[in-house]
Amino acid sequence: MPINGTEYAWEDMEITLEGETKPLEGVVELNYEKSKDHTNIWGRGADPVATGRGKNDYNGNLVLLQSEFERWNNSLGSGKDVTDLTGFGITASYAPEGGASSTDQLTFVRVQSFKKGMKTGDGNQTIDCKLIIGKIKYNV
Repeated sequence: MPINGTEYAWEDMEITLEGETKPLEGVVELNYEKSKDHTNIWGRGADPVATGRGKNDYNGNLVLLQSEFERWNNSLGSGKDVTDLTGFGITASYAPEGGASSTDQLTFVRVQSFKKGMKTGDGNQTIDCKLIIGKIKYNV
């Protein structure tokens, strides 16, 4: 539902890594999702007789400008990279001007992989970090 006719926009979002005092400035994209294992339970006949539910799964990705990624990666010390982090938090806050704010917390986040690369014509480099997330707390 629009807030006073205005939807949430990228400029309304602040993304902060746990332990940081300022939001990320060089972030280009953040996606995160939750999925839940739902199954049909079969008995006699052609149709399910019940449903079952299973585990939750959380994942996402964070895309950073190279300068932001290098600052973060270099802060870990020589010989280490972001995949060595044991679990950190990401806070995503959405606060449109004059509208209701919403904050989601991604907990026990680990970087599973990151990809670097450039091609002819690129004016900048972005680093795509694939995230494994322990849990997402919505609207905290």
